Amino acid sequence: MRICYLALATNIHTERFLKYFVKAGHDVHILSFHKGGIEGVTYHHIESPFKNNYLSFIVHVKKVKRILKEIDPDVVHGIYLTNYCLLGALVGIKPFIATALGSDVLLIPRRSIILKYIVKYVLRKADLVTSMARHMTEELVKLGVERDKIFETPIGVDTSIFNPASRQKRDAKLRIISTRNFEPIYNLGLLLDAIAYVKQRKNGFECILVGDGSRKNELMERSNKLKICDIVKYTGYVPNEKVAEYLASSDVFVTTSSSDGSNISLLEAMARGVFPIATDIPANRQWIDHCVNGYLVPADKPEILGKKIILALEDKYLREKARKINWKIIKDRASWQLNMKEIESKYERLAGKYNYV
Repeated sequence: MRICYLALATNIHTERFLKYFVKAGHDVHILSFHKGGIEGVTYHHIESPFKNNYLSFIVHVKKVKRILKEIDPDVVHGIYLTNYCLLGALVGIKPFIATALGSDVLLIPRRSIILKYIVKYVLRKADLVTSMARHMTEELVKLGVERDKIFETPIGVDTSIFNPASRQKRDAKLRIISTRNFEPIYNLGLLLDAIAYVKQRKNGFECILVGDGSRKNELMERSNKLKICDIVKYTGYVPNEKVAEYLASSDVFVTTSSSDGSNISLLEAMARGVFPIATDIPANRQWIDHCVNGYLVPADKPEILGKKIILALEDKYLREKARKINWKIIKDRASWQLNMKEIESKYERLAGKYNYV
């Protein structure tokens, strides 16, 4: 098949789609306002003088339509409803798949009537809408999408990289880890406050923050103010393989996000055998049974989070029990390889139904 993506070329979800379908032997193209460099992918970079993203998508409709006609794809897949999926909807391409990632369904439609109209317009134009989680599906239905047009599947984790094998032996120091980026929605200040609480009551542990983002300086200043710089380490951005290494030597994973679509970082930690502590939001409830295979905590109570971290660090039996449960969950429901095969079958079905004009 010839597959064309309309997406941010540098987005991690986009890159994973591109790599998978190139490896599967398909002819893969992408139209994007950003450049990329994955081997085997044909990039069509769209230059735009406009800083306003919505304006960029609107004024380049004719150009994108011309490029798509030259590519002549069997299927077009847009990622993120309010930008690249909007472009696909305006072009009127068939067959057209729209992927919702999270905020584009859960938050953006609530900000204004105009944004809600844009989202509903895109969803109406799509032949198939992919949802990463049950709570996202319910929001899509509320926005007017028929259930039989929604394909619900988490993007999942690459189990060839993220699995419980080869967990690394190291010294007796316990390790807490977060692999969320340093952006407001991920609420990492809550974790730092909780670490300060733990430090006052327990020794022999460290906290690793894997990632980067706009709040890095603010978070480092907060670490200094809380006097936890000696136990909190910032790694900066690291590739997936290195993330897996950090997880393999960690005992407790913490995600403090205030909103999520499907929490890939959580799934990666579960696959790698790290005990998960997550905020009590819909995205995390579908994976964690509180006190069984992880803990769920409020998104605004650092003391409660701190207490759960201490309990998890001190209960090796609970961590071992959760490791076995979580690996089965990943294999059954969140394998990247299995989920991508299902998406590939959706492509084939739609490609046989439509022809691009």
